[in-house]
Amino acid sequence: MEHKENYDQKVRGYRNNNPLNLRISHNAWKGKLPKAENTDGSFEQFETMALGFRAALMNLRTHIRRGRHTVQELIAVWAPESDGNNTQRYIERVCRTTGMEPRMVIVPTDREQMVKLVYAMAIVENGSRPDWEDIYAGYDML
Repeated sequence: MEHKENYDQKVRGYRNNNPLNLRISHNAWKGKLPKAENTDGSFEQFETMALGFRAALMNLRTHIRRGRHTVQELIAVWAPESDGNNTQRYIERVCRTTGMEPRMVIVPTDREQMVKLVYAMAIVENGSRPDWEDIYAGYDML
């Protein structure tokens, strides 16, 4: 696994190159470490940060296509209260960072909108800012 020095390796999402903390699944994500090589046990691990962002963006696009079109709807499924999350605070932090409104409709093909959304979500998930370059690289691999 490639690790960049500007990402705090004590933070699980950055250590796993999985900035939005996707749980282990049967999805055949590009660049996903095989189960036998995954040292986390609960969350996916990716070869590079860009590949982790790509998977997160693809996952968000899937949620949008399934009818969760707003920031509020996306975050509610991404970080539900039932998992012990403060979903409302998560929504507020993402909206404050992006300038988006909670009920703003997200367009999955809008590169800038999706990149801003994932940037803000990565800050909430990991407590520090990711590199824009990794998010754009992930988007460009879609």
